[in-house]
Amino acid sequence: MSDRSPLSPKGQRQREKILTTALEVFADEGYRGTSLRTVAARCELSLAGVMHYFESREDLLVQILRRRDEVDEAAISPEHPLRDFLAVLARNTTRPGLIELFVTMSAAASSPEHPAAPYFRERYARMTADFAEHLETLGDTRPEGERIRDARALIALADGLQQQWVTDRSISIADELRRALAQHLNPLLSLD
Repeated sequence: MSDRSPLSPKGQRQREKILTTALEVFADEGYRGTSLRTVAARCELSLAGVMHYFESREDLLVQILRRRDEVDEAAISPEHPLRDFLAVLARNTTRPGLIELFVTMSAAASSPEHPAAPYFRERYARMTADFAEHLETLGDTRPEGERIRDARALIALADGLQQQWVTDRSISIADELRRALAQHLNPLLSLD
């Protein structure tokens, strides 16, 4: 909402209600199965009423992903970030619409002009820094660049497994990631 005037407290509450409702609707009905009209109806607003609070449909979708990240990050403790990250991935498979939304938006964000591109750049930078810092906390004394490489590999693997899961729900994202961590990545990332 860069060029819009700030929302009043009532407007902020309405925007929060829309985001909370949209997150639930997309989680339950999926990216392809959800229309913004459905979100509007659940909020008892018109489509124009919903869009008053967002710059575009894509902006709303990015804000849904940001909200999902807030919920997910709240479930990750500083003491056990990797274990909790795997639990979040497993939990998210019970809400397939959010994984579908994430995968679809991440593909669209490969175009630097797409409204989701800044979100994904920020997300990957934040997650990379967090996991690299966690490695250092675990006693990894290698140069920072090597810890960053391992963090990126972990994130790429998690994202790739989500991509595959969208087309094959028999894949256990958390189990596959756990196995890969044990066999291929930095031994400090093991869960034992």
